[in-house]
Amino acid sequence: MKKDYLLPVGFKKIGWILLLPSVLLGCYMLFLQDKLNWLDSLNEHLLNNTALIGTAIGLIFIGFARERNEDEMITSLRLNSLFISVYANYILLILLALCFYDFEFLTCMFVLLYTIPAIYYLLFRMAMYRLNKTLRDEE
Repeated sequence: MKKDYLLPVGFKKIGWILLLPSVLLGCYMLFLQDKLNWLDSLNEHLLNNTALIGTAIGLIFIGFARERNEDEMITSLRLNSLFISVYANYILLILLALCFYDFEFLTCMFVLLYTIPAIYYLLFRMAMYRLNKTLRDEE
């Protein structure tokens, strides 16, 4: 019995629509927080949560949406990309723990929340590009 945990193909487009404004909002809130005097605390928390949740859902939708021609080779590429992204995330965590302290470390931890799906997606896309290039060269 084979279980498939991937989302339908159309979720990739929805993920991009969620991700782009959420990342922009998150960067604005992260780097320009000093200039947000016009926001009260409740609105600031609401915007932070909107950016956090939108980015997380967008990355999940983009990274785990099914390809149009999903097969065992693509599943293998997905698994390999996921393992490498987890390893890279923990290497980054160790390096950042040695370099940053206090509030800067918390900011780095916030960014590390998104490195696993982001690195996974980049590695998976690179692997798919190489696979498609190899298949084109063989023809």
